[in-house]
Amino acid sequence: VELHVVHWPLNAEAPFRFRLSDKIRCYDRSGMAEESLEHLAEEMQPHHILVSGWIDKGYLALCKKWKGRVPVIGTMDTPWMGILRQRIACLASPWTVRKWFDMMWVTGAPQREYAHRLGFDENAVFTGFYSADTSLFGQQFHSIGKSEAKPFPKRFLYAGRYAEEKGLAELWRAFMLLDDPEWELLCLGTGELEAEKPNHPRIGHAGFVQPQDMEDYLKHGGIFVLPSRSEPWGVVVQEFASAGFPLLCSDQVGAASQFLEEGKNGFIFKAGSLKGLQAVLKRFMQESDAHLWEMGRASHILGMSQTPAKWVKTLEKILEKGEEIV
Repeated sequence: VELHVVHWPLNAEAPFRFRLSDKIRCYDRSGMAEESLEHLAEEMQPHHILVSGWIDKGYLALCKKWKGRVPVIGTMDTPWMGILRQRIACLASPWTVRKWFDMMWVTGAPQREYAHRLGFDENAVFTGFYSADTSLFGQQFHSIGKSEAKPFPKRFLYAGRYAEEKGLAELWRAFMLLDDPEWELLCLGTGELEAEKPNHPRIGHAGFVQPQDMEDYLKHGGIFVLPSRSEPWGVVVQEFASAGFPLLCSDQVGAASQFLEEGKNGFIFKAGSLKGLQAVLKRFMQESDAHLWEMGRASHILGMSQTPAKWVKTLEKILEKGEEIV
């Protein structure tokens, strides 16, 4: 199997380093004209095409041209919200989305509903498109679990971009208003809010951390917080759930639909609500150590429900379905 990846440059706020095999070839989309993209496809004669960038008209033109020749798979992390724009998209789907894609591979249940509403049959929609590296993060749970005889770490941890839509400013504000001297907040990431980060004795900033360097932060445990105003999915939720962290998420975090069960392994608050965020932060602060450890164990079980191995099995099903289509 060979994988050819046409991609836009990495986000400067998320400079991940990837180790790729010699069976994976990458092409910079930013230096590629639409005609060059079509020429590349004709030259390699792909057996399947998978597309994750709907806003790129060059990608969509290629899908439309190749649909019928090979299976074309669209991917989506946008949840069904019932807003006007989505309802219009559903009405237009026979002339747009369904002319581009044969199947849809989506992240979870809210996205599956949207795909069905776009007109894709049950057997043409697959879930689990995103998966955390459960081997990397899951192994941390076992080292953290050995500490259950000790007090639960009084620490909240955020990992993500320093961006407005992440709700980070509200998190900083809510934590400082609670002013509990026993608890700390550690933030991992970088971005546009870098200049606004508070200089507070119990709020730490570690910058962007590569996944393979995350062990130093995972092994100390704590409660993971993702207070996003907008977050279609958020793989980071599964990562920290796998590692055994109780979860605190806003109601706009898509991954919470699969990896957070209210009261069992975490709490949800209304996005953008400072009072709501304060309330759940305080609720965690008042939980017993025994219950927090129990929530961490529940997180680990939920986090391990989606793995790279399951991702591969789903891909195999998609490829089998593709053979029926063409």
